Amino acid sequence: MKILFITSSRIGDAILSTGALNLLIENNPESKITIACGKAASSIFEETPNIEKIIIMNKKKYSLHWLELWIKVLPNFWDIVIDLRSSVISYLIFTKSKKIFTKKLSNVHQLVSLSLLFNLHEPLAPHIYISEKNKIIADHLMPKNKKIIAIAPTANWGGKQWPAENFIKFISKISGRDGIIKNSIVALFGLPEEMHMIRPLIDYLSNIEHINLIGKTNILDVYACMEKCICFVGNDSGLMHLAAASNIPTLGLFGPSPEKVYAPWGENCAWVRTERSFKEIISLPNYNYKSQKSYMYDLKVEVVEKAFIDLLGKNEKK
Repeated sequence: MKILFITSSRIGDAILSTGALNLLIENNPESKITIACGKAASSIFEETPNIEKIIIMNKKKYSLHWLELWIKVLPNFWDIVIDLRSSVISYLIFTKSKKIFTKKLSNVHQLVSLSLLFNLHEPLAPHIYISEKNKIIADHLMPKNKKIIAIAPTANWGGKQWPAENFIKFISKISGRDGIIKNSIVALFGLPEEMHMIRPLIDYLSNIEHINLIGKTNILDVYACMEKCICFVGNDSGLMHLAAASNIPTLGLFGPSPEKVYAPWGENCAWVRTERSFKEIISLPNYNYKSQKSYMYDLKVEVVEKAFIDLLGKNEKK
């Protein structure tokens, strides 16, 4: 059985789609699956079973990347086509059956919307596959005798980034010898091209014991490392969804993105947002989605700290 699975170019949305992909694998254990996604998201699927091919879609002018994908998949006859991008090409492919995702409900979580595509009442939680090599790398990078707090202080857009100065205040309160989590250290995760966003935080940590993994691991290594952390705090991002998938307590920080749609998913998860709602932020007269200016400045450190303590307390009671 040949399956074509078209998913997101964005890491976060691609992670959220892994539950649907896992359902296909479980229901069709002998299938051969082709994944079509963006380059950044492609590494998520490197250890997923039944994957025969990954087609990387590089965005081009006039949407020519869709034409290129169509040319590559047209010669095949597909048993199942799953298109989570609502593309036109899915209507132009030879297939026995197809499911094309169209989000009809704008105010529900993305996983709920995806589950409706498969007529399921329970959302399909993300499912990430890793190898023994990923686990060995994590064992090497993460000290066993430390309580490690995962921090993702960057974002793919400056507007969604909690100011580095706020992360400094938060980390100083929760970690270290006298922090809320006694004798804990933080591990930083992110992309190397985002390092400039958090230079004050990097400078602050330079004389403090910590683990800086920004740009030093691939995404499956990061997942394996996160499994060894006691919790995660970070901006709304792909790393936030990765942490939630690893089943550690995950606290997401929200501003100019809708938490009802993209909150970290799972019983071990929570979120906090700015004093202003998503709608209030994007309705500002000077709102500019192309700007790198943070819209997260009114999320107070005390609010994040309380949510962090509450989340850990909730998980300790389980």
